[in-house]
Amino acid sequence: MKISGFGCFGVIYEMKDIKIRKHIYILIIVISILVIIYPRYNVKDTYIMEGTRYETPIYYLNHGNKGTKVFIVGGIHGNEIAGIEVAKKIVEEKYIWANMVIIPMASIEACRLETRNPYYMMDLNRTFPGKKSGTDTEILAYEIFRVIELEKPDFVIDLHEWNRLHDEDSSLLTHGLILSSVEGKLWKSAEKVYNEYNRLNDEEVKLSLNISPPSGSLNKEISEKLGIPVLTIESNMDNSLQERIDFHIYIIENIIKNYEMDD
Repeated sequence: MKISGFGCFGVIYEMKDIKIRKHIYILIIVISILVIIYPRYNVKDTYIMEGTRYETPIYYLNHGNKGTKVFIVGGIHGNEIAGIEVAKKIVEEKYIWANMVIIPMASIEACRLETRNPYYMMDLNRTFPGKKSGTDTEILAYEIFRVIELEKPDFVIDLHEWNRLHDEDSSLLTHGLILSSVEGKLWKSAEKVYNEYNRLNDEEVKLSLNISPPSGSLNKEISEKLGIPVLTIESNMDNSLQERIDFHIYIIENIIKNYEMDD
């Protein structure tokens, strides 16, 4: 039996249609699996200071297991650009070094104006734990403090910048790691990263390791009042922005890796 020319086209069309439907079914299955594996992957669904001029989002990056949980805060000071850019980069590029909760622009007004703190606000990093009813800065500090308390991370990383020279050699710039205590896993992780960084970088920029967070800072108040260890990372603003971003990324990734290896 012969098939007419039009009949051939009909058979070919049906075969193509079957292949297309098969590919669609496969795509649906793959998407369904990804949704199950990453239930909160790159989700922006929570805000602090909601409905006010200070409203800013919280992001959740979850790799689907009960591993280390890290809370990362950027933008407490709006002129410390590298920390803000790093927090955004982690969200945008979906780094999953741990289960992470991220506030890229904690003081969004300061970030918009690229200033440490606007003239109409107090220094946010001298205002923690804040007040539920107080000035705008005190309420903002309270809401950040409260969300960290509710999330119960294993530790917090607070991203900052400074302009400092090395204590032992004023010809060298210095980055900094600051904690509240020399006890615990986070200190051990920071000490390993500190030693490794200075071993690999013996020119121009050194890394310091201190236990001197000021009163009212996120670091001191979270550590002391909630018992959650905090690491403040300070990149040196005399370096290029890209160098500072790379430094923050290096420290965050290796702090988490060393922390998990200590289990």
